[in-house]
Amino acid sequence: MDDSIDSVENETDGVKLYYELRELWAKASMEARKWISNSPSALAEIPDEDRAIEIVINDGQNPMTKTLGIAWNSQTDEFKISTSEKSQSQLTKRNILRKIATIFDPLRFVSPFIVVAKLLLQELWIRGYGWDDEIADEIAVRIATWFDQLKQLDTVKIPRCL
Repeated sequence: MDDSIDSVENETDGVKLYYELRELWAKASMEARKWISNSPSALAEIPDEDRAIEIVINDGQNPMTKTLGIAWNSQTDEFKISTSEKSQSQLTKRNILRKIATIFDPLRFVSPFIVVAKLLLQELWIRGYGWDDEIADEIAVRIATWFDQLKQLDTVKIPRCL
């Protein structure tokens, strides 16, 4: 297991969960590390060596850490979906699929958005486009619109619910 995420009712339960999981994982010769919490008092009870150190702070924004491949802001308790900012040079079926694959969404927050791209990709298959054929008909406009919307995906914030 690489990452784990959990929610508890209060700080006391959070600290209790830490010690219980640390003991359980120790029986399997595993270490409970990279802990982070939205509660400073709960986090203060966790030894420094077990806390997450891979926190990204950008331009005065709140600290973010990656959990299950998704950015989590522990101060605002929100998830954020990140995408690769590299733009595609040619509009081809290969590049569209490559861009879809950059969206890691294991909790399915933006599934409807991803489905639109997959339907466009399916339409390209039906029309007989090859992997590296440049797309030039009216579907290119719909694909370009999806790419423009993709740039806005970084602004989506999802509150974490218990």
